[in-house]
Amino acid sequence: MKKFLVLLVVAAFVVSSWGCASKSEYDKLVEQKKVAEKKVTELNAEKAKLKQTIISREMQIKDLKSEVAKTSTAVNQMEKELTSLKSQLGSKK
Repeated sequence: MKKFLVLLVVAAFVVSSWGCASKSEYDKLVEQKKVAEKKVTELNAEKAKLKQTIISREMQIKDLKSEVAKTSTAVNQMEKELTSLKSQLGSKK
């Protein structure tokens, strides 16, 4: 029975010591956590900034597409006018 109790106490000590970490190891892990959290915060800020850049660029693209459409309409109108003027000049000869 004594051997069993001694074995039980030793087993309890071994099991409890497995879950413990040294203070320096704990401090090191806490510091790593702080660094990781800081990096996450920085990356989230960068992500938000990039989203704003994307929104801005999408607006620029939309404006440029509108400008291209207006210019294309103007070019088509000028081509029609040019064709009309050429036909008028050709009929006067």
